[in-house]
Amino acid sequence: MKILVTGSAGVLGGKVAKGLSDKCKLRAADILPADSPANYNARLHLSGEFVQVDFTDYAQTRAVVEGCDIVVHCAAIHPWKQYTDEQYIDNNVKAAYQVFKACAEVGVQKLVFTSSIAAVGYSFSVEEMPVTEEQSPRNTDLYSLTKTLCEETIRMFNRRSGLNAICLRPTNFVPREGLELGRALLSCGFTHPDDVASAHLRAVETEVIGVEYCFIAPRVPYTPDDIKRSQTDSAAVIERYYPGAAAWFAARGIEVGPLGTLYSTKKAKNFLGWRPEWDFERWWKSVKRNDVNRDA
Repeated sequence: MKILVTGSAGVLGGKVAKGLSDKCKLRAADILPADSPANYNARLHLSGEFVQVDFTDYAQTRAVVEGCDIVVHCAAIHPWKQYTDEQYIDNNVKAAYQVFKACAEVGVQKLVFTSSIAAVGYSFSVEEMPVTEEQSPRNTDLYSLTKTLCEETIRMFNRRSGLNAICLRPTNFVPREGLELGRALLSCGFTHPDDVASAHLRAVETEVIGVEYCFIAPRVPYTPDDIKRSQTDSAAVIERYYPGAAAWFAARGIEVGPLGTLYSTKKAKNFLGWRPEWDFERWWKSVKRNDVNRDA
């Protein structure tokens, strides 16, 4: 089995490539050269082939897809950095189109695409929560629109060429550490990058006919009523589930704030067999254990 992972120089692509490197014949690809200091893949010492590719160039893209059974397309740019509209179109739409077209023409068995929770938009009423994959798009920015366009393009290639695909829609997964990791895990809008990577590995192993979509979101205990209350009193909601946590953060000058949008992960659980390993409970237990050890 030969698998191509695009965007392997990035955190997610690198983690996915690492997870696959001992399970298949791996081809990792990115626009960054292998020896670039910014190439995350280079620090993982992966077994397998690395190819530098400009995915906006169809000839290069077709060549790197050729011979692969599965393609995992992680390569994209994200709004946690500043980009121009032209960069979003080139990297998230044009490059993706070339990858999808090559997959259809070469006849890969399956495409796994890193979409985003943004593909359905961001603003939902409490009455609409938990939001499910059937939600129609409500794009309000270009990044969100690029992900919707990519999903529509995949549907087109499925209708036209029979391309089978799984589109994963993760929440924010920008790596965090320490207190920032804890605060992020309290919300509905952050999934640990290790869990996002594991969802991709599950998608690689999951059979699919047609095109399927899965939200990849954190494991949280909240209800829609909790989300509503958090808009005015998040500390009370947090105290209900994690006694002492809100005061602990407040003592360190950190305000948690509203908990965000609640997304359903039932499909990811049932279809992919995916469950996140990271949640606030895990982080909180570790913090309390370390505090006890320091006081001993």
